[in-house]
Amino acid sequence: MKKREITGIDGTVRKAYYGKGKQPWDEMVELGWAEHFAAGSVLNYLKRDKGDDKHDLESARWYWARLANTKLGLILRGTLRRIISDDIKQLDD
Repeated sequence: MKKREITGIDGTVRKAYYGKGKQPWDEMVELGWAEHFAAGSVLNYLKRDKGDDKHDLESARWYWARLANTKLGLILRGTLRRIISDDIKQLDD
């Protein structure tokens, strides 16, 4: 692992944006809100315009990977494709 990377409670390796210990994603997993948090984060990162498109797409893909095979993810796949069809195609590339 790189210097700022941690292993979360779900076993994923990611950057420790908020210092050592639990990250917001860990809290969402423990609270049972992970699917909904991931769905919102996918939309957030796909639609924001802060000038770092590469990072935004990387972040959207990370959340999409957590969401894609869940019940909510399967439901949202079709809905997201209709709403943001050009953006969502990037997640599957």
